[in-house]
Amino acid sequence: MFQDSQKQKIIDTLTNLLVPGGKYKFSPYIELAQYKVLFDEVVDSSKRREQLKKIIKKHGSRIESIANKISEFFLKKEFTREKYADPLFLDTYFVHYFPVNVCKMQHMMLELLQQDAIGESLRIVDIGVGTGTTAVAILDFLLATKTVAVMNGAPFDIRDIKIICVDVNENPLSYSKRVLEAYREQLNSSSLDGEIGDYKKILIDCIDSIKYVKHDINSLDLNLMDNNPDLVIASNVLNELTDNGKNNLYMSLNSLHDGALIILAEPGSKTASQNLMYFRKQLSSSGKFSSFSPCVDGVADHSSCSSCWNRRSKGFNQPLLYMETHKLLDEESKKRFTEQDNDLLSWSSAIFRKSSRSVQEPQVENEYRFISSYTLRDYEVLKCCAAGSGHSSLEVHRPYGIEIPPLFYGQKMVITDAKKEVNSGTLVVKLDTNSCVKTKQREKEAFFDSYS
Repeated sequence: MFQDSQKQKIIDTLTNLLVPGGKYKFSPYIELAQYKVLFDEVVDSSKRREQLKKIIKKHGSRIESIANKISEFFLKKEFTREKYADPLFLDTYFVHYFPVNVCKMQHMMLELLQQDAIGESLRIVDIGVGTGTTAVAILDFLLATKTVAVMNGAPFDIRDIKIICVDVNENPLSYSKRVLEAYREQLNSSSLDGEIGDYKKILIDCIDSIKYVKHDINSLDLNLMDNNPDLVIASNVLNELTDNGKNNLYMSLNSLHDGALIILAEPGSKTASQNLMYFRKQLSSSGKFSSFSPCVDGVADHSSCSSCWNRRSKGFNQPLLYMETHKLLDEESKKRFTEQDNDLLSWSSAIFRKSSRSVQEPQVENEYRFISSYTLRDYEVLKCCAAGSGHSSLEVHRPYGIEIPPLFYGQKMVITDAKKEVNSGTLVVKLDTNSCVKTKQREKEAFFDSYS
């Protein structure tokens, strides 16, 4: 996609644009589209903050109803077909889940860009459209990437962009269409000009040509070959499917042409993550898909994969509506929405390429892949990938006071001079003052090799 001499600078600049200060930022174009959909209000971008506050104050009772609905989500998360028929449910989803899910999708697109996995055309099928999260996130990501490319004098010519949105319910299809039309209005009224303005027109043409398809994958597989997509995305879908639906999803993905990419994303909860990893194992073992991220197929022992909890998390710069809505929650619920330290982006994912050729990964002695961490009274537990270890799970225990390099999701580290023991099927690597922990320099996130 980009020349080697330009790629690192473009990736770094784009990362700083999307993730300032290490926390994801909600796109201003998408944010203003959100106000248009929810409140039918058009915001003057030159007085943006002031007008947003006035709109929130004006629609206080509506926002309070949404906050009450969010409280219901915390008590019992139900995403049934009947729920999606409720307009208040969709509005609540749009306020509470939509912003963070946009950022998750843009993060995964950034990973694909890092790996030169995005070609000159981008024909997308979005299974489970919800409130239009995936489509608007990708279009906005392409605009941001084009902006950074122009800043660096680099070509970025993805012009063949087609999107098909699929959902079992008519209501989400209609809602997502409103969201994308509101985003189109923001692009159309923006002052973007020159090369970026020309690219804006390409994105507007894409929005105008989006197809919205009603289809129940629980009942019937989807023949994706008819549309020859480059990228199929099923976000927050797998855990809502029946066993028959999962089989139909497999059959649908199996109809793709070789080389097509597949993104499966689910919430970061243990159950959702493990269900995703179990489905990932089924795809990998079929011999028709090669795992692209966050792990690869070149490990002999995959017995631990189906029980892996590969949750990842990121901080989130909470936009005004998001903050003001969550201020109305009860005191206990408010604690998770602190602005300083939060991991509001929490998800698990698996990315595949339709291909029978797996990626072989050499095994290095005493090398471990970091997934996540949590703290106990006397030490920090570093959860690591257990594939190939012969154990159901793998942990590194770091006593407080022993310093190690900063770790990122998926980062490899080599640990020497550490004690090992097995507790109830878990391999535990215990660090002490004699242990040495080394990581690769400039290694990036998501189980990929260094791009330095």
